[in-house]
Amino acid sequence: MTLWTFLTIIVVAGIISEVIKSNHKMKAKTAGNLEPRIEALENKYKREIESLRNRVRNLETIAASDPDDFQRSGMGMDVDLDAENPEELNQKLVNQLARNKNR
Repeated sequence: MTLWTFLTIIVVAGIISEVIKSNHKMKAKTAGNLEPRIEALENKYKREIESLRNRVRNLETIAASDPDDFQRSGMGMDVDLDAENPEELNQKLVNQLARNKNR
């Protein structure tokens, strides 16, 4: 083996090792950035699922009630319609409807 062949093999081995090191560093860097994003998405989806569960509960209450009572309930409700949160307002309306049904 000549000197130039030996030096070429050493240089190529060094380049390959640097490429492998940079690849591992990039994977570690990316994996570290993904974890907070995954947690944020998980929290977002948990909130959305809880919101959907509340909506299903409300819809079940409405479906179980008498349709005539529900149509008339818009006029005779004693619920504050100035609620800041629409979900809160919906919950109050459904609770009032359920109370009227139980009477």
